[in-house]
Amino acid sequence: LGIGFATYTEQSAHGTKVFAAWGLPLVPGYDQAHVKLTPDGALEVKAGIHTIGQGLETTLAQVAHEMTGVPFGDIRVTLGDTATTPFSTGAYASRGIVMAGGAVSRAADVVAGRIKAIAAHLMQADPADVRFAEGRIHAGGASIGFEDVGRAWYIRPDQLPDGVDSGGLEATEAYKPSTDNGVFSFASHAAKVAVDAETGLVEILDYCIAEDCGRMVNPMIVEGQTYGGAAQGIGTALFEESPYDAAGQPLASTLVDYLLPGPSELPKFRIHHTETLSPHTAHGIKGVGEGGAIAPAGAIVNAINDALAGLGARLNDIPASPERILAALAKARAA
Repeated sequence: LGIGFATYTEQSAHGTKVFAAWGLPLVPGYDQAHVKLTPDGALEVKAGIHTIGQGLETTLAQVAHEMTGVPFGDIRVTLGDTATTPFSTGAYASRGIVMAGGAVSRAADVVAGRIKAIAAHLMQADPADVRFAEGRIHAGGASIGFEDVGRAWYIRPDQLPDGVDSGGLEATEAYKPSTDNGVFSFASHAAKVAVDAETGLVEILDYCIAEDCGRMVNPMIVEGQTYGGAAQGIGTALFEESPYDAAGQPLASTLVDYLLPGPSELPKFRIHHTETLSPHTAHGIKGVGEGGAIAPAGAIVNAINDALAGLGARLNDIPASPERILAALAKARAA
């Protein structure tokens, strides 16, 4: 038996100066979003970034709901449509919720202010008293729907207050964090393994993760990202390899030879969260897209080496395949 640990920091949402310093031809340090209240009281959110499994269609809607109060079910999110959405360089480098989330937050905040100004006039209230709650707009003892504000702007402009913002019920805003150095998520992974000294097989008995990605917009999605990354990292640690023969021909060109972990090879992960808010981003958010995959190789190989320490063997390479483990044991016996 052996126990191993690995701790890391994940630099997310790199800024323009970082990309420029790397000498890249593309130096994206911002993102844009467009938010619009429609005549029926629904909210359109458009962002050029795309969702690739990280759940941005959900989390961006949550950000918009938080800022405007429009019911979650009435928010329509469009991503990555180059004909209709603002410019974005895409989803990578754990930047999605920081950059696009910040842009949606900023645009939604502008629209929320305009909604409150019109709603206050319709309810004959002070704009400072207007609040969003339970899918409606309230001031004092009165309340109206978002569709009432949409109707006033689009269909009944005679009901609008004097000096109403000519920008209307829509806004396009760009966002970048207050630092270009990125914001740092961090985590520690701990693995407990059993190593069979006769076959070289490794069984993961327990796996615990303590992680911090700032404010979690959607804890279930954060856990899904972490589970998926950890599973990928276990593949790196124990299974995945791309060998070549002496002629340079790949020896693992199909999934028959390129091994991936399945459900039976994965442990039941235990995850613990803390939320240390970033002072540099909207709502204290940090990226979490790649973090789960960083630590497993270190934690698992450290655990294997802890198990083999009494036998004088040690691994320095991944994947920690049965062949490598048996070779390390044979080398230790021959020493």
